[in-house]
Parts: sequence; structure tokens; C-alpha cells
Amino acid sequence: MRKAITRFLNPLRCAGLAILIATTACTAAEDSPNVLFISMDDLNDWVEPLGGHAQARTPNLTRLANQSVNFTRAYCTSPGCNPSRTSVMTGLAPHTSGVYSNYQDWREVITEYTSLGKYLRERGYYSAGAGKIYHYHMVDPSCWDEYWQQD
Repeated sequence: MRKAITRFLNPLRCAGLAILIATTACTAAEDSPNVLFISMDDLNDWVEPLGGHAQARTPNLTRLANQSVNFTRAYCTSPGCNPSRTSVMTGLAPHTSGVYSNYQDWREVITEYTSLGKYLRERGYYSAGAGKIYHYHMVDPSCWDEYWQQD
């Protein structure tokens, strides 16, 4: 009788364990939402989700914005693009980082940093970048699983 009960309970235990593992995996996936960071250079607020402009039609960005969290009150920390981009990607203002001009390589100025790409990568995200997030030669390969350099 005991063997019959054990034979009956073992598959139930396995099924229960499988459900527990699946539930844990689903919960873990919900705890780590997808992150898509889009950085656009010299765009102003001409895209439709930010007010638009008669000459700028951006229906795909509108659809994406309608399904996303949007930051509509972003301010730059510097009029120079390199110090401003460095601030966005590291969270350090120019007066903290020491990056004040477009000619400074931020990796040489900031010796200890965690960039947005590196932060996400260290937490198990696949971190990919492309284009001109930093000035061309200033991309740090350790921050990305994959980076497509602009030609």
C-alpha cells in the first residue's frame, strides 16, 4: 500500500515542483521589465509624442510612446554634447565628473564609474548600443554585450 501511495505522490511532487519553478521564472521575468533607451541627437521636441512639428511625422515613435513610460521633462546638464551625454549615461553632472568639453574622453577623466549600459549588464540584462551615444571613439566596450559603431 505504501509503495502505491509513493508511486502516486512522486508524479504529483514533480508536477508541483515544475509549477513552482515555472511560477518563480515568471515572477523573475516580471521583476525585470524590458528597458529600451532611445537617445536622439539634436531632435528638439519635433517628434509627435512631444508636441510635434509640421515637417516631422513620427507615427512609429507615437505608437511606441503610447505603450511606454515617457520622460517629457528632461533637461541637459551642459550645453556641450559630450558633457551632457556623459551625464545621462553615468548619472554624474559635469561639475562632479570633470567632463566639461567635447574634446575630453570621459573614460580617462572619470576613473570609477558605472554607465547605464554597465549597470543593466551587471544585473543580467542584455546590453546593446548603437550609433552616437558617446562621441565616436569614446565607446566603452565593457559596458555593452554588443555595440554597433557608427561609420
